[in-house]
Amino acid sequence: MSLSKKIKAILLDKLSQYRGQKVALGLSSGIDSNAVLLILKELSVRVHAYSFCLDGRSTEDVWVARKNADRLGVDFTPVFLPSNIRSLMDDVAFLIHSVGLEKKTMIECLWCLLHMSREVKEETIILGLGIDSLFANAKGPKLQFRFNLDRLNAYRQAKIKNVRTQLRILNQQGHGKKFVGAYDDDRLVDAFSTVSWDEANRGNPRKAPLYRMFNLKDEPPISINPPMNFQCGDSGIREHFAKLMDTEWRPPTGTTVISLYNHVRKGKIGNPKESVLWQPIKSCQEVSGSSTTR
Repeated sequence: MSLSKKIKAILLDKLSQYRGQKVALGLSSGIDSNAVLLILKELSVRVHAYSFCLDGRSTEDVWVARKNADRLGVDFTPVFLPSNIRSLMDDVAFLIHSVGLEKKTMIECLWCLLHMSREVKEETIILGLGIDSLFANAKGPKLQFRFNLDRLNAYRQAKIKNVRTQLRILNQQGHGKKFVGAYDDDRLVDAFSTVSWDEANRGNPRKAPLYRMFNLKDEPPISINPPMNFQCGDSGIREHFAKLMDTEWRPPTGTTVISLYNHVRKGKIGNPKESVLWQPIKSCQEVSGSSTTR
């Protein structure tokens, strides 16, 4: 069985438990979440898609996600992340001091997802996290592990562990929502364990096996953008966090946001309880005023 067929079979089996139910899906313009969307539609799951961007900002990522949701007849809600720098400082203090986050990517990604969870109406939120870890198609893993399957699999295991840590934190802090990683499945890890870097990343576009599950390359029912992290592209999220360097939190030594996070953690700077992520909310509807559902 080809890698594409294995991935699709595992996703169909894992997500079949939501057949006929209403679930939320974190949707971007990339193949990871859109492949999950197509699987859920195939299973007759009632999907409500959510995409996020900074308040007051228009992004291609949200535009493409909305277009894909419209094409497939799926409800869509944009989530507008707070752009106030003081609010961000409170949130970062919460994520560092109360949740215990240290890594830059973890802080910035979970900030987006936790704010999204406050807007979601459904009990279950499905995310397309984790498949990047298995393809390992970034430049670093390609250079380091391309010709050593054992080391590549060790990298995959470590990255999947990070994804599971993210999901655990989201389930603990996500305002009572149940977060599910569509690609968080040991069967997928096993399916990739005999697949070399070249085998996994053969073909065009990147992550070609996900496209081949639906013949997306030849007859695309939806639009797909190249893979990209939450913080990158035209989202403005990376630049928003960089503005912390213009506040009184700027460390006396160090010139990066990473040095600022370390400074905040070691100096116990900020008030976590001022963060809206810390404060309990009474209902999803009470905090969803900035979003509009199609």
